[in-house]
Amino acid sequence: MLSTRAVRAYIEAAKEDDRWNEALNARAPADAAREYLTERYEWDPADGVPSGDPETIFEALREYAENRHQQHVGKVHMEWARQIGLAVSRRGAGTWYSPDDSLLKALVMCVVDEGREEYHRFLSKLYDRFRLVIGANEAERAFGTLPTDQNAFMQNAQRLEQRLRTLGLLRRLSDDCAYVENPFRSSK
Repeated sequence: MLSTRAVRAYIEAAKEDDRWNEALNARAPADAAREYLTERYEWDPADGVPSGDPETIFEALREYAENRHQQHVGKVHMEWARQIGLAVSRRGAGTWYSPDDSLLKALVMCVVDEGREEYHRFLSKLYDRFRLVIGANEAERAFGTLPTDQNAFMQNAQRLEQRLRTLGLLRRLSDDCAYVENPFRSSK
């Protein structure tokens, strides 16, 4: 919503310009407002600039800008997140924030230096290097106190452990210790 609020503020700034007041005081305020807004924002909607009083024209511009933003710029954040592996999408389920397999492999390669790393230490390093909050300990470090129930972070850590295990990047040993393994580095 921040980008939408920024678009709205950018459009609202037109009312603080002296030319807006001049348009309102012109002999034909609607024509002057239409001319000012089309010039300032290079506004040229396909169905033409609406007629009516200056406020109606201004509202039409704001609606046009917000709709266009949602169709184009508003999608950029999620598209970039998907492209770099921070979000995944499934047909019928939509898009949500979750690292894809390639990103998880890259994180393991970046963080696990000596062939393998204890899982909770791996989570701590992810927080230290990238400020990724996955488990409860990292959430406490990031926020001071947990912003939500501790179980949510515990489940998050368990889900990541399962994903890493599925990718062959984590092994739980008989003593119940989990180790993240970097298959691209040999242990010394």
